[in-house]
Amino acid sequence: MARAKIGDIIEIKYPNNLYYAQYTHKLPKYLDLIQVADKSFKQRPDNLELILDCDIRIITFTGLSVLLLDDEFEVIGNAPVPESRKKFPVFRVAGHITKEGIVTGWKFWDGGESWPEKFVKKISKEQQKLPVRELWSIDVLLKRIESGWTHDKTLGY
Repeated sequence: MARAKIGDIIEIKYPNNLYYAQYTHKLPKYLDLIQVADKSFKQRPDNLELILDCDIRIITFTGLSVLLLDDEFEVIGNAPVPESRKKFPVFRVAGHITKEGIVTGWKFWDGGESWPEKFVKKISKEQQKLPVRELWSIDVLLKRIESGWTHDKTLGY
């Protein structure tokens, strides 16, 4: 199997829909960052621009080499990462998590630095839309894509 390259477009197959993600960044500690389009397709578009023009619904780390071993995932092309996706995104970082799965504090992280010094309990509506720094398995990724999940739903786990 060929190694995934930055810019690869990954097709994610479901029985009735196709979803698409682009591999945009690699961080050795967190593996591969993919950005999943907010639109599904009934068939593969002839033009990758139709995929690249979509807004992004999910940004997450995953093990792309593992995903690509699964029949539901396939690299269908490579394209330059759009300007809007080149800058590494800011993530929320969960602090303490209660037994009930509620996150009691957050920090923010840009791939290098994290802030503020201490975890904050309340974050703004805009900050609630930021992705959470975590590594997703195939099952979590598939479940969240198909369910219409968005980052602002992660206020707890």
